[in-house]
Amino acid sequence: MKEDTGINRPLRVAICAEGAQWADSMVNIMKAWVPSKLGMEVSGTWRPSPTATELTAEMSAMEAANTDIICPIISGPLGIPYARSWGELKVPAASVGINVESQSLGFWEATKGFGNYETSLNSYAENVEITPLTKPFFDEFYKKFGQVPTYNAGTWDAVYILTAAITRAGTLNSDAVVAELEKTNMPGSVAVKFTFTGADAPLNNPHDVTYGPGASTGIASQWQDGKMLGVWPNAAYATDDAWKTVNYPGIAKWKSPPAAVDRLKAEAATQPAAPAAPAAPPAGEQPAAPPAAAATSYPAATYTNDKYGFSIQYPKDWVARPELVTNPEHLAAFGVSGFVPGVVLYAYDADAPESKDWIVASFAKVGNQSPKLKSDIKEETLAGGIKAYTYKANYISATGYDVLSYCLDADKDGKRIRVNVFTIDAFAPYDEKLGSEIAHTLTFK
Repeated sequence: MKEDTGINRPLRVAICAEGAQWADSMVNIMKAWVPSKLGMEVSGTWRPSPTATELTAEMSAMEAANTDIICPIISGPLGIPYARSWGELKVPAASVGINVESQSLGFWEATKGFGNYETSLNSYAENVEITPLTKPFFDEFYKKFGQVPTYNAGTWDAVYILTAAITRAGTLNSDAVVAELEKTNMPGSVAVKFTFTGADAPLNNPHDVTYGPGASTGIASQWQDGKMLGVWPNAAYATDDAWKTVNYPGIAKWKSPPAAVDRLKAEAATQPAAPAAPAAPPAGEQPAAPPAAAATSYPAATYTNDKYGFSIQYPKDWVARPELVTNPEHLAAFGVSGFVPGVVLYAYDADAPESKDWIVASFAKVGNQSPKLKSDIKEETLAGGIKAYTYKANYISATGYDVLSYCLDADKDGKRIRVNVFTIDAFAPYDEKLGSEIAHTLTFK
């Protein structure tokens, strides 16, 4: 969209997910990924009823929030009124996400063509040949049912994978079959190669389909003037070297909706020029240090603990996470709703000097596995002359996730207060600057 319009600001994304429990975790992931992985901003979240018949109010609100891209997360019949309302109201934003209804040929007629330019995660499209098995399966499916296969037609591949594993095992004994399934390495109609993650999978997802270039990627399809075309993966737009090698025959160019292009072009015509890079200081001089910030770089909320006499400031859009408070040492937790990043506050007995061994033992004490330090321990002095220690840590959480965290420990009145700003790097990249800023808002009375 930036290429088509010349806009130079971050694009804004609205999350529009059906109001069903299955979508909750995906909403939380998108809230974290849009800024951290895509460098875009979240303009808001809308959760229409799965049985809604029109979305005029939601579409109007998303447009009013200056949204550039709407991300639908819709699995059921809501996908039709969603796309129809988007098109009828000519909302000047692209729609890119998962809309299962848009995977069927009946979508065009059901939306009366207003679903033009709808883009959805998919598994099959008439123009795309992921492997030599794709087109024969697609053509036979269409011949038999008069419909294109949607994502769940990938069950065809699953049946062949299971059959091959049973044949290799020579038995229906479940343990033997599972052992053979773990060895799977074969192409399918929707994947260049099917393999499965192991017990040590970093996302705590053993026996999941391996995702990525050279394995299973899925595709994205877009409706363009009555045709459902595969438009992604497209090596021409890849920024990662591995994805530049993914080149499925038949992939078409994704098109920005004209209404979105017109709005962004109009805005681009009046946008200020990109700021020039600061001039380098003359040789031998060092740039002046920036003045100390008077406030946090983020809108902040304050947590105060009267029992231990301290407070911290954390991002205002984070919510209380009581499900993370599971041990006597835990005081409170806040973070992205149901996801990462976040912050946990602890109070330990200061029963030994701060050391690597003590820190490792303290993480294990609250149920974490394989804790280790990823940096040196740095001694600092907080306001009031209170000694503090900062470091980067890594551990497997009690729920099995590989966690990175920035920690600050400070001793006061026989207690060791810890501020642990944590994330799961695969979902929201470790941000030491943010972690340090939050931790250093720790203030004692």
